[in-house]
This record gives sequence, C-alpha cells and structure tokens, in this order.
Amino acid sequence: MPVNVWLLDSHGKSIGIDKLYTKVSLADGKLQTSKGTLLPAVVETRVMNITYVNTDSLARTVNLYIKRDGANSIEIISPDLSLVAGGMLVDTRLHTLEAGDVIEGDASVADVVKYSISGVKEA
Repeated sequence: MPVNVWLLDSHGKSIGIDKLYTKVSLADGKLQTSKGTLLPAVVETRVMNITYVNTDSLARTVNLYIKRDGANSIEIISPDLSLVAGGMLVDTRLHTLEAGDVIEGDASVADVVKYSISGVKEA
C-alpha cells in the first residue's frame, strides 16, 4: 500500500511530503568475509532501517558501505565495528539511494552476522 513519506530536517521538523512510496522489506541474509552487495537499488529507494545481528558466541567485526558511483564504496559506520556476541546494531538513519546505488557489507567471519534492510520504494 503506498504511503506518503514526510521529509524531516536535521532537527526532526517536518518540511513536507515528498512522493508516494510503498513500505517494504528490501533485503535480508548473512554477511560474508568479503565485501558483498546487500541491496542493489533498481529504483529510487529510501532505506529506513539496517539491522545487523551477531548470532555467534564471540564478538565479530562488521562493515557497512554505500557505493554511489559504481566504483567507490563509502563506509557508513565505523570501520571494523565490533559487534558483541548476541549483539545487535540498528542504523535508523535515512539513506536515499538512486537507481544503480548499492549497499554493501562484510563481517570478520562468514554466516554468523545476519542483516535485514527495510524502507520504502517509489510507488
């Protein structure tokens, strides 16, 4: 079901309606040890929530990137962020992706850190 997305300034004040979007689960899976694509944007996409969960009994390091130009990945969390055993990282910052942009990630050990990405896509 399409929804209106209200734009907020850096202080949380509403600056109006942007476009009609549909709320969706965008991607989920398990991180690998080499940087890989978690979400390729095929249309304008607003990422509202990125969650990492460490299912291992030991702390693991994780990375999260956005690639906007097809060549350069930019880290959007601290490099090699340590995620405690059983811990969760939730990024609730708004990330607006254009068609062709990519969210990437990796972890120090494969298949032990789960990820989930949700947001809205242009309706």
